[in-house]
Amino acid sequence: MNDLIINLKYLQIDYWDLILGLIIILFASFISIYIKNHLKGEVKEISKKIMLIATWGFSIIMISLMVVPSLREIAVIDNKYVRLNPVELAIIVIILFVNLFLNKILKRWFNSSNVSKKKSPLIMFRSLLWLISIHYILKILLIQYNEILKLELISIKDVAITLADILFVFISISLTALSILFLKLALNRQVKREKIDASTSVTLLNISKYFIWTIVIVFIFQSIGFNLSILLAGSAALLVGIGMGIQQLFNDFASGLILLIERQVKVGDYIDADTISGTILEIGFRTTNVLTRDNIRVIIPNSLLVSGSVINWTKGENYSRFALNVGVAYGSDTQKVKQILLKCANDHQLVLKKPEPQVQFTDFGTSSLDFKLLFYSDNPFRIEFVKSDLRFNIDAEFRKQGIEIPFTQMDVHFRNDLNLQSKKE
Repeated sequence: MNDLIINLKYLQIDYWDLILGLIIILFASFISIYIKNHLKGEVKEISKKIMLIATWGFSIIMISLMVVPSLREIAVIDNKYVRLNPVELAIIVIILFVNLFLNKILKRWFNSSNVSKKKSPLIMFRSLLWLISIHYILKILLIQYNEILKLELISIKDVAITLADILFVFISISLTALSILFLKLALNRQVKREKIDASTSVTLLNISKYFIWTIVIVFIFQSIGFNLSILLAGSAALLVGIGMGIQQLFNDFASGLILLIERQVKVGDYIDADTISGTILEIGFRTTNVLTRDNIRVIIPNSLLVSGSVINWTKGENYSRFALNVGVAYGSDTQKVKQILLKCANDHQLVLKKPEPQVQFTDFGTSSLDFKLLFYSDNPFRIEFVKSDLRFNIDAEFRKQGIEIPFTQMDVHFRNDLNLQSKKE
């Protein structure tokens, strides 16, 4: 396989060169077909032409370097600061081409799959690609690049922060954000496949997110040179004072962790907490966002949901029982009242037919016969509208049947001696 097929002064080709040359040509053809067919409408025509020229230009350069050994020894740039030969130039072209190609794919993926509504993740990932590309290009070009990376920018006592440390911090943060995004996509895919529910996905994502960020931040500080154990020991008294001042804040954080682990309330649940009623939109480590019936987003401290009494209308059965009090005048036909109440309940589309609505004759009131309509509904978010509709319908039916809803009445009786005394005066 190492036998030369062509052996001239400036041109040498063996079987390996022939095989690699064919692979490069096939790869360039594949990239060209992809650029022409799969980037329609997303890339300008001039950009397509540049990418095609770069693909075939790079292929020609690589094949030339393989078959013409003398080209590898030619110095394209050679001075005190920069040194570049054709092989290194080809590597730089590869880095730039791969970078542009990955940027296009990344942008297309973000736009097509709705990975995130915000543009900041896309900007961060594209910046990371360019930073890595520029890093390796400068490492190839600059003779003293390693010395530049060791340049001290900030010095704090025994800790010196260099340019390499800053690059390391940015790359670490970007890769962590990318990992969390992929974790979110993986969990969303499991939700779509109905292997886990949405609330479990949010819980796993939040716990994993804070756990990962804690580890990464500690790792970054340790890598830069900060000794966190000494820092924590030296500031113990200060931390105790701060802890006393922000005790409620830590209480909310601990409560948030309890909510995420126990999952007594979840995202999507309809709750009554204190004087607030609404649907849970998000459970964070410190606060919970609730959307009320008035379409108002309320931020509730997590400690209120842990230490206070909370009614979770969604937990357990997917429906709940509600009551509507009705009073009619004395002398009304109670059986007819019962029939009207049941009819109005059964006619409403948000009232469940099973379990069936019920009517209770609760009391002989001061001025009315008191009834209670009991019905079930699986839509607690709109239950006040359901009750309002029922009151309208009940009033209309009562008017048709001649049943009166009495006013509050009070009879006052005067004693005889009080009347005689008033006549004497």
